[in-house]
Amino acid sequence: MKTVETNIVKPLALNATQSDVVMKAFKDFYSEMETLKKSLGNPQGPPNKSKVEPIEKKRDDKIKQVLSADKFKKYQELEKASRPHKEDAHGGKQK
Repeated sequence: MKTVETNIVKPLALNATQSDVVMKAFKDFYSEMETLKKSLGNPQGPPNKSKVEPIEKKRDDKIKQVLSADKFKKYQELEKASRPHKEDAHGGKQK
């Protein structure tokens, strides 16, 4: 959760209410992702994108309610940039 605060909340200069909503949305997201991974038998890699997208949308819909259109667009950029990078077939990082 520290990463969310550092990489998303602070750069967006959110007020206390916005910050609370964003932090709770990510807490719920991480909890749902953990439940999903357990239901799939804890796969090593991330779950299938079709399973993750509805959880991401739910998180983003909550966040969108408290941000202006401009801040939401910036949030989307920051969120995407803060995701863990997948390794490509040659062991290097994908961009």
